[in-house]
Formats: sequence, C-alpha cells, structure tokens
Amino acid sequence: MLNDDGEKIDPNLLNSFIRESSEVIENLKSFLAEFTEPSQNSCFEKFGQQVDRVMGAAFTLSLNEMGELCRLGKELGYKSSQVSEISKLLTVQSLLSQLVKILENILKSLKAGQREKSEDVAPLLKRMTEASAMLGNLRTSVKV
Repeated sequence: MLNDDGEKIDPNLLNSFIRESSEVIENLKSFLAEFTEPSQNSCFEKFGQQVDRVMGAAFTLSLNEMGELCRLGKELGYKSSQVSEISKLLTVQSLLSQLVKILENILKSLKAGQREKSEDVAPLLKRMTEASAMLGNLRTSVKV
C-alpha cells in the first residue's frame, strides 16, 4: 500500500492505524449521539480531542486527505463546543456524522488494501471549511 507521497506504508503500522482509528471512530459516534440539546455541546470538544488522534497518525503515514478531513473535524469540534445556537450545532453535528461515515469507508478501503478516492471527500471538505468560517474565530484548541 502506498501513501500520498508514493511511499510504501509498513503493513504493521497500517494495521495498527486501522485498528486504533476504528476504535476512535466508535468513540466519535458515541460523542455525536450524546448531543441532543445545546447545553450538551461539550461532546463536540470530546469529538475534537479524539479525532485529533486519527489526524496525527494519518498525517504521519502521509494519508493527507484523511488527515485534512480530521483536522477540519477537530476544528469544528472545538469551535462548536463554545456555541449555543442550535441551528449551528445541528449543522456541525450533521457534518461530523458525514465525516465519521467517510472515515469508516476510508478505513475499509485501506483494510482491503485499496486507496479509493471518494467523490464525497471534496464536497465535505468544502462544507466543513464553510462551517468553520461560519463559527468564526473561536478557540480551536484545548489548553493543556
């Protein structure tokens, strides 16, 4: 399997990445399911923290499209944790749900030894970028 730089990915690293990312995706689904009202927007910060793990590993393996999706998911998660307007939160919840589905599909493809490009990625990246702009210049990282 080749990464976005045309380099071979170590099969052991790839398998670990797939296994770890699959576990994180299950957590992401749980966080999105927690959100039912604006006062529960802290679930978006948890989402941002967890998707950051996948982002870092994806960029390390030069799976850059996946890393960029996760970067925007992290940004939306952190920004949304500071928003109380329900229409904005529902928009972000929908986008993050789409992100999770695409990440699952990418992992299935990687597990099968394929690097299929999804037609859904570019439009989602665009919508996520627009949503991030809509949320404005809010804090995008958690203080340690």
